[in-house]
Amino acid sequence: MPTEAKLRTVDELREKFSTAQSVIFAEYSGLNAFEIGELRRQLRDASSELCVVKNTLARRAAEGTPLESAVAYFRGSSSVVLNYTDSTDPMKVMVKSAKDLEKLNLKGGLIAGKVLSAEEVKKVSELPSKEVLIAQLLATMNAPATNFVGVLSGVIRKLLDALKAIEQKKQS
Repeated sequence: MPTEAKLRTVDELREKFSTAQSVIFAEYSGLNAFEIGELRRQLRDASSELCVVKNTLARRAAEGTPLESAVAYFRGSSSVVLNYTDSTDPMKVMVKSAKDLEKLNLKGGLIAGKVLSAEEVKKVSELPSKEVLIAQLLATMNAPATNFVGVLSGVIRKLLDALKAIEQKKQS
C-alpha cells in the first residue's frame, strides 16, 4: 500500500518530468557526497537539477509523460538530470563530469520525446549552443548579399580608378 509521502513524491516527479525539455539518465553509484554536491552546483548553474530517484517511483511518475518511452533507463542506481530550458549545457556538464569522475556513467537521455543512447548524448553535447548555431545560420544566409555588395563596389572602384588615371594623364 503506497504511503502519502510516496504518492507526493510520484506527483512531484510527474510534474518535473512533464515540464522538462531534456533529461539525462546517469548511474552515480560510488560517488561521494562532495562529488554529488559539486555536480549539483554545476548543473544548477546550467539551469538544471539533479534528482536521485527510486526506480519504482520514477517508473510510476513517468506514466503519461514524455519519459514513458525511457523507463528502461530506471535500473540500478538512477539519477535524472532535468533541464527546463532549451539548452545543451547540462549535457556538456554531464559528459565532462563523466570523463572526470570514473564512477559516473551516462545511461542515455531524452530530448523532445526522442530517446537517446549514451553515445548520442555525447554527440549532442559536442554541438555548439543554440545561439551560436543561429548566428552561423544568419552568417551563411547573409553571405551572398555581402558578396554581391563587394562585387558591385569593386566595379565602381575600378571605374573611379580609371577616371583618376584619365585625369592624371590629361594633367601631365
